[in-house]
Amino acid sequence: MLSSIVPEELSPKDYLNYLQFHEATTLGWALSINPEQMGKEFEKEYIQYCSKHLGISKLTSWFYIKMLKKLPTSTPNQFKLDYSILIPICKRIEFATKKFNLDNPKNIVFGTLNTGDVNAISIHVPKGGYIIALDSGVFGFLNLLSKALVQMFPVDLKELFSPGEQNQIDTNTELEKEGLNHFLDLLVAYLITGYPEAAKPYILPRPYMELASKIRDAAELFVVGHEYAHIALGHLDNSEKRRCKLKSGLDVEKAIVDKEKEFKADALGVLYTLTSTPIRYHSDYILIYSGIDLFFSVFEVIEKALSIGATSSHPSASERRKRIRESLENGDTEFKFVENALKFGEAINLVIKESWKNVEKKFYELLNESKKNVQTR
Repeated sequence: MLSSIVPEELSPKDYLNYLQFHEATTLGWALSINPEQMGKEFEKEYIQYCSKHLGISKLTSWFYIKMLKKLPTSTPNQFKLDYSILIPICKRIEFATKKFNLDNPKNIVFGTLNTGDVNAISIHVPKGGYIIALDSGVFGFLNLLSKALVQMFPVDLKELFSPGEQNQIDTNTELEKEGLNHFLDLLVAYLITGYPEAAKPYILPRPYMELASKIRDAAELFVVGHEYAHIALGHLDNSEKRRCKLKSGLDVEKAIVDKEKEFKADALGVLYTLTSTPIRYHSDYILIYSGIDLFFSVFEVIEKALSIGATSSHPSASERRKRIRESLENGDTEFKFVENALKFGEAINLVIKESWKNVEKKFYELLNESKKNVQTR
């Protein structure tokens, strides 16, 4: 039986690999899910899944499997499908960090873990070096969230952009209703079952998918950028630690970060996100910020649903968004089109708030029903 405490003499790579191996062992996940270990039947099922649920052609899926088989990962137990999404995000953030006058940290290992929280964690390894690990459900969560958002928008989105940009997007009442159903499905999957991957996947018309993907990309970049900022600013060094239990039951030590450090990591994380993204149109600035705002808007809903508020050491989602908005309004960055970006961000916040009001009653009904089912087992 594996110990619930990670050996301190491990390097960052071995430390992360230990966590991933323990996770696979205790949660009963087969290590054979990586592509190089796929059998022919598994390949066939995977290709059918991509075709049916993701709208990817069978030929494209087949090439993707071949690519994954050749993809090197940070650790032997890193799930390759997650890593193929994660590594381009990390490279973009690392590229952005070179534009700032900071001593960029060395020896960071990136990977994914099942933390039980659709976010990321940064760990200062006792032997030296760092780990940035995204929750294995965060990609699916942000993907489904951004798609639900663009469905729920109650206005003609093309009014928010210059002529010729996203001008195929129109108001569609039926899509709005579907968006609410997808939003509820995602909240239930994450907050009640504990697995955002349990939410039903779906495909939107192409212009909606393109818009949602830009918003999702920005949110993913911010999640990584925020954790990288904690490391770059020295927040993990010589800090008090607390034990954090992963979904596998294994304990890791996380630095206790106060509110001001959290705000500073947010501010630098925003700069990393903005700097890491190619800008072609002025709407790109708006969409980059919207991904960040969406991240905080949905965490406000999560905090309300779970009755979680700010603590003495950690600010609430609304406090964090407020500080970021103030920073942009005060001209603390060279970010262009601030007024339009904040306007769009506030519109997103209102959409998420109103959507929560519309599904709140049904959500608590399902939550209470799940509690009763647990009690009667």
